[in-house]
Amino acid sequence: MYKLTFIFTLFSSISLSQTLIGKIDGASITLEDGNYEVIFQSESDYVSFYINHGAGKENGLEALKTYVFRLFDEKEGDYLLQFEHDSLLLVYDDNKVQMILWRQHDGDQRFVSKWFGKTDYLELLGEIAIKDKI
Repeated sequence: MYKLTFIFTLFSSISLSQTLIGKIDGASITLEDGNYEVIFQSESDYVSFYINHGAGKENGLEALKTYVFRLFDEKEGDYLLQFEHDSLLLVYDDNKVQMILWRQHDGDQRFVSKWFGKTDYLELLGEIAIKDKI
């Protein structure tokens, strides 16, 4: 009985330490252990990277939101965001934005996401929650 209680407590504490920010088909963002984990589907597999969860300018999720939505407003261009371990290139084309992860800031180690529209990013970045998509 004690083993069962211990296992339940362990799994409960693990699951409570992760907070879902947003999830869409092909990507998700969670807050875990003081950092945001971004996971997206690349051409062949899922890749993930971490961004800072600090205050003000140190909050990587706020930076990501700012530049993604700036691309939708400007309707052209790209932005390169440099996080602690990786860089993220955001590219706009035809009302969609794509994330390109440069592992260890190296453009040769590149992972490319699907193209996502503004509503997708609103949901992914936790700005809206769409329960039933039509």
